[in-house]
Amino acid sequence: DACTTFRENFDSPIVEGDITQEEVKAEIMRLAQGHKVDIIIGGPPCQGFSTSGKLMPDDPRNKLFLEFWKIVKELLPSMVVIENVKGIVNGRNKAADSVINKFNEIGYRMEMRVLKATDYGVAQHRERAIFIGTLSGNPIILPEPTHSPEQYVTVADAIGDLVGHDCSPSLSHEPARHNPSTVERMKRLDEGESMYNRRDSARKLIWDKPSFTIKDNHGNAAIHPVESRTITARELARLQSFPDSFNFSLVPKKSQFRQIGNAVPPLLSYNIAQATIRSLDLIEGEN
Repeated sequence: DACTTFRENFDSPIVEGDITQEEVKAEIMRLAQGHKVDIIIGGPPCQGFSTSGKLMPDDPRNKLFLEFWKIVKELLPSMVVIENVKGIVNGRNKAADSVINKFNEIGYRMEMRVLKATDYGVAQHRERAIFIGTLSGNPIILPEPTHSPEQYVTVADAIGDLVGHDCSPSLSHEPARHNPSTVERMKRLDEGESMYNRRDSARKLIWDKPSFTIKDNHGNAAIHPVESRTITARELARLQSFPDSFNFSLVPKKSQFRQIGNAVPPLLSYNIAQATIRSLDLIEGEN
């Protein structure tokens, strides 16, 4: 489903397969042949690093960055970017140190920062650990915040114009239909309050502040602050800073929520990209 969405929105090659399989890595290498590879970007699965559940240092999914590392070692791009959850820096698993040390072995200078999405115009309190590495100690430029707290984008800014909007499957805006008792419970909730007394489940958004961190959770992690219902996939996409032109509608709603909720907010990605472009310009200038 993720590849279906990618193909709908981008006109570039995509390899669909298990990166641990040699034939899949070989296809990636084939596509790279004849090209100067400036940068390789990856985001390994992060369940074992997440602070929202149990920390699992021995989780095999934590090892997938090694598959990424093998491709970097083979192609030796000028720069490397890795994205992960904030929990990767937790002292109980030392995962961040392991990532940095592994890239040091093949000549990369690595820096890691925890970035706040709200600082880059995203209407959501979401933090991500970003590793940026350059080959042979070349300069690293990190993204500077574009928004101060008084400039943060609010839930109202992001989704206010969708209040009362007609159902639109092509826009991925299909409000859920709840039974009357659930609607009444939602109406009685204060903003920021959860239906189930759990911080990260079925909470009502606060209209005039950025959203709390949204998880995929089939949309049930967030209740609309004005309309008594859970938010739609498009509203979730807006809170992640996806433009309305980005089409998720070719896959089931469950998959739309998963893709949007697990994504790095595009505006955060954009600012990281701008910083890496400036770093690449410095590298080219030195060479």
